[in-house]
Amino acid sequence: MRSILFRILSWLHPFRSLRKGNQPFSTWKKSIYTLFELAIGFIVYSYALIVLFSPLYFQKIYSNDRFDFYALSDVSPQQISQILEHSSELLRQSPLNNSETRYKIYLPPSDRFFSFLAINFTDNPPIAVNIFNIYFRPSVFFSMLNNGETSEIAGIIAHEATHTDQRNTVGLIKILFTPDWIAEGYAENVRGQSTISKDDTVRYICARDNRTNARVPQLYYAENRLLVKYLLEQKPNTALSIHVGDFNRDAVLVSLKEKICGVG
Repeated sequence: MRSILFRILSWLHPFRSLRKGNQPFSTWKKSIYTLFELAIGFIVYSYALIVLFSPLYFQKIYSNDRFDFYALSDVSPQQISQILEHSSELLRQSPLNNSETRYKIYLPPSDRFFSFLAINFTDNPPIAVNIFNIYFRPSVFFSMLNNGETSEIAGIIAHEATHTDQRNTVGLIKILFTPDWIAEGYAENVRGQSTISKDDTVRYICARDNRTNARVPQLYYAENRLLVKYLLEQKPNTALSIHVGDFNRDAVLVSLKEKICGVG
């Protein structure tokens, strides 16, 4: 960086002979670089402080035995209470869930605020990354609240919190090698629902071939939920073993179709 700046400054021919007192221009070039360096450093360090201490800007709206919910916007504690209590009930049904795990959720006031800080506003990163960077744009969040879709929001929180449970219980390294269809299917299973109903999912599975189709996310997630549910019904499979086991999705799908579609 220093050599590049010096080269740029050397192109300023009219100022090559500039002197202030007895100081040659090379000293001024060093001074300019130093000022530039200080300015960049100030920006970087200021940004780092904002990022590190940004949770301090938020107000705690609600807490229960599992969640702490923070926001800058005016959110009804009653609505948040209903949502997070439902999420807690769903999580308790998961064998991967640890009752001592706490989740902190921060609702930024705007998309730009979240993008600017680019930070996981939580002790459990998947919640922030998956919910607030994909689903919970503030405008979407409040729209869902106003439409009375608290159950849907609770399910989404439980789904994403389950990804944290998977990481904590299975292990960070092992979960990286867990097939996506199992990780997402299990989270949907904990959620207890999918965007596509079970009946529609069964009709979809029975009407198509065995090739994986991830181009329609809603169907893909709903199908994965039924696949994981089917695996968990097969003894001695457990919630943990399916995450570290070696399962072939197409083979499981064929077996599931034999059960629910009357084929084979």
